[in-house]
Amino acid sequence: QASKLGGGRIDEVKLKESLNKELQKKLGDANAILQIKEMNFYLDPKIQGKKNVAEELKKLLLATEGVGYAFSAADYADGKLPPGILKKQILNSYFPGRSGEVVAILKPYWLSGVEGTDHQTGYSYDRIVPLLIAGKNITPGVYSTHAEIVDVVPTLSFLLGTLPPSQMHGRVLSEIVGK
Repeated sequence: QASKLGGGRIDEVKLKESLNKELQKKLGDANAILQIKEMNFYLDPKIQGKKNVAEELKKLLLATEGVGYAFSAADYADGKLPPGILKKQILNSYFPGRSGEVVAILKPYWLSGVEGTDHQTGYSYDRIVPLLIAGKNITPGVYSTHAEIVDVVPTLSFLLGTLPPSQMHGRVLSEIVGK
């Protein structure tokens, strides 16, 4: 905000209260949202089968200041996701049955919660960070090649001479490995 880039905070407790009131007015479902955790919306299991609740919640979220996108578990299952980096990030982080029935993605420089900060966004200021690896068999240098967090485990597994996890994604950062 000091840099005039926009942004702000969303209080999940207050948001839950206001959204539950709106859902009750529109659909008659009292306390449809049981919990919000990092913008994952968990619906009451007695009503979550009602497609209308998730769809109405998405509409309400998109009308909420600071929310840039919202998708439901049904959208995920049907592949109805935004294109580009958001889709890739959703596919790498959404876990059916553990993630919320509806998930909101905040606009840049917006945070959920009343204090502190986190790295839950997929925007460049949160996802582009330096990676420092030092030790035996590491070629010293500064590398401009692309690396992702999913590349750390295969690289460490290779360096340690161990088998990587069976469902591992990512690649060995071969450019840093000594000859």
